[in-house]
Amino acid sequence: FCRLSLGICLCSRQGFVLFSPKMPTEAEKRAAVYECLRASRKPADICKFLGYPRATVYALKKRFDAEMAANGGVSKGIGEPSPARKTHKHRKDALDEQDKNFMKKLQGKINNDPGRPVRRLAADMGVSERTIRRYLKLHCEALDG
Repeated sequence: FCRLSLGICLCSRQGFVLFSPKMPTEAEKRAAVYECLRASRKPADICKFLGYPRATVYALKKRFDAEMAANGGVSKGIGEPSPARKTHKHRKDALDEQDKNFMKKLQGKINNDPGRPVRRLAADMGVSERTIRRYLKLHCEALDG
């Protein structure tokens, strides 16, 4: 149990209104939502009670329900959803994934005309100027070394 969620539940039963001097972290927010879900509170009540957006609470409820279904409805112990964030994956629509030789093509254009403006490079490559600047920033050390 998280001390924050436990304190919130105890104070709410006694009718106290809590004002925390510090903002709770994301992990504390998720833990509080999971605690309320374990106590069989409705998502709408959790939204009002904790003051979190509906989308956040319903997303956490969906994850909570999926974990509970996968573990046979066990409400506590191993297999319950962790308040930790999910890991992020590399985008599949990134230029690295679409065109494996994008950096080689860009490097070739830079080598052919080192003084060429970034805007013109972007127009030649068919991407935005921001994309070219981002790739140059990310791969600048690789290009120099």
